[in-house]
Amino acid sequence: MAALSKYPHRETTIAVYRRAVTRVIAHLTANLGEDHTLEDMADVATLSPFHFNRIFREIAGVSPVRYLYALRIAEAKRLILTTRLKVIDICYSVGYNSLGSFNKRFVSLVGYSPRRIRSLATRVDPAELRRLIDARADSMALNRREACSIWGTTHIPLGFSGVAMVALFPGSPSNNYPVASVLPEHGAYVLPPVRQAGNFFVMAVGLNWHEQMVDFLLQPNCLRAVMPPIHLSDSGRSSPIDFHLVPREPVDPPIPPSLAFRLVDQFIRLPAELPDELPEVNSRGATAVLGRGRLSKMSFAPSRAIKPARLLAALLALSILGLPSRPGHAAEFTFHLVASDPTSGADASISPDGTMFATSSLRGWHQNIWLYDIAATRWRKLTEGDAYDSEPSWSPDGSRIAFTSTRGGNKAIWTVRISDGALTRVTTERADVDYPAWSPDGSSIVYTSGPWKARTFKTIASTGGIPHNVSKKPGHLGACKYYPDGRSLICHTYENNRGNVIRLSLDGAVLDHLTNGALDYKPAVSPDGSEVAFSRIEDGTSVIQLSPASSIRPTRLSAALTQPPGEDRWPMYTQSGRLFFHRVVNRGTAVMVYHGGSGETETLIGSDEKPSQAAFDSAARRVAYCAELDGRSVVRILDRATTTRRTLDLGGREACFPRFAPDDRRLAVTVKIDGVWQIAVVDAEGGEPRVLTGRADLRGLNGPLDWSPDGERLLFKADTAPFESALFILDTRSATLERVTHGHDFFEAPSWSPDGGAILFMSTHSGEWLWGLYRLTLSDRRVVALAPNDGTEKKYPRLLADGRTVWMQADRCDATEFVVERDAAGREQSLTKMPGGHWPSYSRDGDQLLFTAMLRNVEFWLGDRIEASVR
Repeated sequence: MAALSKYPHRETTIAVYRRAVTRVIAHLTANLGEDHTLEDMADVATLSPFHFNRIFREIAGVSPVRYLYALRIAEAKRLILTTRLKVIDICYSVGYNSLGSFNKRFVSLVGYSPRRIRSLATRVDPAELRRLIDARADSMALNRREACSIWGTTHIPLGFSGVAMVALFPGSPSNNYPVASVLPEHGAYVLPPVRQAGNFFVMAVGLNWHEQMVDFLLQPNCLRAVMPPIHLSDSGRSSPIDFHLVPREPVDPPIPPSLAFRLVDQFIRLPAELPDELPEVNSRGATAVLGRGRLSKMSFAPSRAIKPARLLAALLALSILGLPSRPGHAAEFTFHLVASDPTSGADASISPDGTMFATSSLRGWHQNIWLYDIAATRWRKLTEGDAYDSEPSWSPDGSRIAFTSTRGGNKAIWTVRISDGALTRVTTERADVDYPAWSPDGSSIVYTSGPWKARTFKTIASTGGIPHNVSKKPGHLGACKYYPDGRSLICHTYENNRGNVIRLSLDGAVLDHLTNGALDYKPAVSPDGSEVAFSRIEDGTSVIQLSPASSIRPTRLSAALTQPPGEDRWPMYTQSGRLFFHRVVNRGTAVMVYHGGSGETETLIGSDEKPSQAAFDSAARRVAYCAELDGRSVVRILDRATTTRRTLDLGGREACFPRFAPDDRRLAVTVKIDGVWQIAVVDAEGGEPRVLTGRADLRGLNGPLDWSPDGERLLFKADTAPFESALFILDTRSATLERVTHGHDFFEAPSWSPDGGAILFMSTHSGEWLWGLYRLTLSDRRVVALAPNDGTEKKYPRLLADGRTVWMQADRCDATEFVVERDAAGREQSLTKMPGGHWPSYSRDGDQLLFTAMLRNVEFWLGDRIEASVR
């Protein structure tokens, strides 16, 4: 019960108020099928509506209306579990006028549909549930406490026979579904870290054991304790949140209806057809008609259907243009955006029948495998635990998913059964493995094993066993899939610093080279074996390519979907020939400046210009930035004093990543010349750029640049091999190049030290796929770790003139970035948070920090093939 001590009421007055609230609750409980306004309830309490609303909230902990909602769902749950009434009759009896609204509300709070919980009560033995929980109690380990963890102790009265549970809610517990829950270990608990901002409620309950499952699910006499709401930033405090559980009082709201079901699902995997555990992140309505050749145009429409007139025009154009096609046919796809997820691991796989896709996602704080039902537009969590689950692949019959996971220690292949979540470990070798793919009959899985540049293609029975080596020797290998006939493999390799699509026999003999000379990866073959789809990296951007399986004639598929395009990856076919891929989109939302003196953040360039990287001049009076204009990338300059903006004239060329020289008279930029990004220097007022890298064989140059303090050299990164890059120094006078880093790692975002004698950079130098920060002294090439990879993402290091080292670091709690500042004595402090902060630029005095807020999203696209006869 919420305390009234902050109000100067006499004890007798409080008792009167409690009796009034109790009377209203009894009235509501007896008349749930009727409408109840606040005025009606106040009349029962014999108080004014305003006074009643305040008193009710203080005594019951929630508003009268929310209490009524909770009563209705609790009664509906009781009727579903204890009677054979039809759901529609229960819906009307508890006060809902729409079955659709009732079902939606019920699922959002309980977690399961009314039909599912009714069957659950007869299919789960409470004694078995208790046995599983008791057996696990001895082996349970607390979650690791992080800076943003919510932790504490639960205190339970003597004689209690049941199980305690602590849950976190995004609002009032009685009217929300929990975003996290945990069973305390010997009274202590640590909830998973929270990645969302806002107010949260923490609640502890004691669920009593019962002989009948219905009684366990209803929990008429459970223990409870609720804390006042906390803000996300408060959850990292050093003091714990402790609970003293007590019996529920008559005025307390019903316990959250989801907790008992959530507990059952944690220990006894329920059948499939489970609804969402989290709100949907979805974007719909974008449709694109794409094909081979020049007729690849973008069209946004609210419907997936293709109008007959448009289809006729498209087919007529295909026949007139004579585009490359299979004999007698023109292949064209109509794509629609089916979903998006900003927390996806970008490794999606479509089900054989095309009704669902699977992807790894951080939607539940840990990277697990999630399913998305395309027709129902619903997410469903498939795997549990704090392991790193990724790279899902559907079995041909759609009943299982193979994926890679660290749940057994090293990265191994596991399978999970869709119907009940049963897990099977397939590989047991010591080496890490990647990219599982099923054989057409479901009996085998092909995968990649071993460290980078020493990998082997292998196959293994889908139930486990001794693997078979496909490749003759370890090499720079990518991934494989089976051809539709199951007698050969289509794979990609990274030999000779390129990505090549090849066809292999099951004993490793090369049968065919399908592509050569580009960076191609993740191929898939159409069900009839006539077509190959794959990803190709073109000047730093990944696009989908199509090619006849019998010849090397790849044609770009998805170039027209967006301007600029996203990263289009991992195409694959359904059994009916539909084409699926996912797209990683990074969009600039604003250029902002953080003022160190005041601690305030100011927006300089808004989302209407779609800005990306930006940089100060030496006095921080001007900002040069990259923006999108008429679908093209341009460089613009903002005068902060006059707020005027102008577009830099570069002869009509696309440009980006501007950086002022120390003299402020020149800009270093990347410019696109003949479809390839180059590095150039241009006058700050505009004019013909002087291209410095035109003769160099460098790729992936469209990235941050940095001037040396003397204004004579530029520092940048370039791609040197698939998934590798190096740092280079470019002399702007002679256009000579010097490579300064070597190895098979990523090296990114370099910056000069103030004296020009060293460079700072971010790299995967530690061997993991997370960034660490390093310093390289140019005189002796000695590398020192500034902030090595410790599981927390760190980016964009820079050494300031006063000796401070600053960088951006990811917040584990809410996935935003914040600035870390380390002084010359090694003391660190965290500064402002930045939503998706990228590419920092500092004023000369270090007081102002310029950055671009970026939004990352993963989109999932599905295409329907249009076949037309061509005469």
